[in-house]
Amino acid sequence: MIMKRLMLCILLLTGCVFIKLSADIFVVDSLRYRVVSKEKMTVSVSSTYTNELDTITESVVIPPSVTYNDTTYTVTSVDRFGFWYCLKLSSISLPETIDTIRYRAFAGLDKLEQVEIPSSVKVLEAGVFSSCFKLKHVKLPAKIDFIGSDCFKLCTKLEDSIVIRKGTEYGTGVYTYCRSIKHITIEPGVTKIPNEMFNNYDDMTYPLIPLEVEDIVIPESVDTIGRAAFALSKLKTLKLPSCKVMGKEAFAHNRWLETVTFGNKVEHVRSSAFNGSSSLKTIYCESIIPPKEGSYVKGATLHVPKGCKEIYATTDNWAKYGENIVDDIELSGIHHAQVKTQDSDAPTYDLQGRRVENPKQGEIYIQKGKKVKK
Repeated sequence: MIMKRLMLCILLLTGCVFIKLSADIFVVDSLRYRVVSKEKMTVSVSSTYTNELDTITESVVIPPSVTYNDTTYTVTSVDRFGFWYCLKLSSISLPETIDTIRYRAFAGLDKLEQVEIPSSVKVLEAGVFSSCFKLKHVKLPAKIDFIGSDCFKLCTKLEDSIVIRKGTEYGTGVYTYCRSIKHITIEPGVTKIPNEMFNNYDDMTYPLIPLEVEDIVIPESVDTIGRAAFALSKLKTLKLPSCKVMGKEAFAHNRWLETVTFGNKVEHVRSSAFNGSSSLKTIYCESIIPPKEGSYVKGATLHVPKGCKEIYATTDNWAKYGENIVDDIELSGIHHAQVKTQDSDAPTYDLQGRRVENPKQGEIYIQKGKKVKK
């Protein structure tokens, strides 16, 4: 503990030296302010750290403005490490003037249970609330531009319904080890779930505790699932209607997962995407072209479109399913197409499953479940 405190103090003192060399500093009502812009008269706020880290006040109310030397400044941000490891701090009130909360500003607040982020905030930098182990509720603005990497990492008691919003940029591992989350909503229009977004798997930790979410709807707009994005969760079924790419261990160690459906736009399924998902018994793959690489799960049955068994049985890891490949998926647009009696060749389809009456020379098409080049 003494060494930890010493390291913290060294970091904080180092930061203060840098600040003093680069900007004006003043203290009002036990809060430290750093002038960000003299022209715009804006400041960033932080704790003074004048006391021992575990004796700093339990409640902080940050004002929208502050006056010093007859000049009034608007408070527009919380500084890097602003209230980092203020161990008694359990209540934070933020004004509507703040637009940015900087790196690890409230990290390690062991007594903080809830916080409301003003609608004015557009940027939460990396690790802002990381290691707030008792944090249960966070009210985020409906519109926010950026939520940085590890922003809520290790907020193990966070139990809010999480909304992944269209128009918000997310860093890596925003909700890593937030295992108490009960519900996740992904808005239509979201195209990517970043690496480790909801990862709960750590091979250095035992026992492993999964993410509580049992069901999630992946909208058609999502085309990329990042590495370990949903590793170790209680998901039971999964549908990926338009996902083109899944990263390594995207859904690994999901021991409750029983059924997965890949839509016909899936292009690449990492071989490790479902590692350790021992309950997975049924996989539906609606693409007439086997996705690259392919994820093999021992004991699972692979269902593919009618007429496509042979191509799956000779492609990458899909071939490992062997006799467990069943071609019984009916796809409208292919298997209900009317074939003209005067056609001498088998019906021809493009790679999206659409009937082609006049195939072009040199292009690749599908005939009888196989890729052919005209």
